[in-house]
Amino acid sequence: MSLAGTIETAEEYSTIRLGLCRAYELLHGIASDDAFLVRQPEESGGTAMVFCARPDKSCALLILGRLDLSRERPNPTDLLENLVKTVAKCVDEISERAGVTIRFQVMQPELAMQDFDS
Repeated sequence: MSLAGTIETAEEYSTIRLGLCRAYELLHGIASDDAFLVRQPEESGGTAMVFCARPDKSCALLILGRLDLSRERPNPTDLLENLVKTVAKCVDEISERAGVTIRFQVMQPELAMQDFDS
């Protein structure tokens, strides 16, 4: 699943990138521009979270793997609430570490649907 949006700040992208590089591991070959590993799979139950950013300040948060929240509460509504809380916490952390505001406008869930039947 991915969320796409923008980085809202008057800062130049080079300054934003420097802050992201200090806070996170820069991944090569994942995106056409910059990609940062913001959550290790072992930190979030087998799910990696990757934050991608471009010089035009567009960005995306990729949720890779299986985000298993079912062990906490079985209600489907609770699962969605936990997903939103997990993503919000990650976005807040990135925003704080990079010193910017991140606004996501688009969600693309079809990337995760390929593993739906397994």
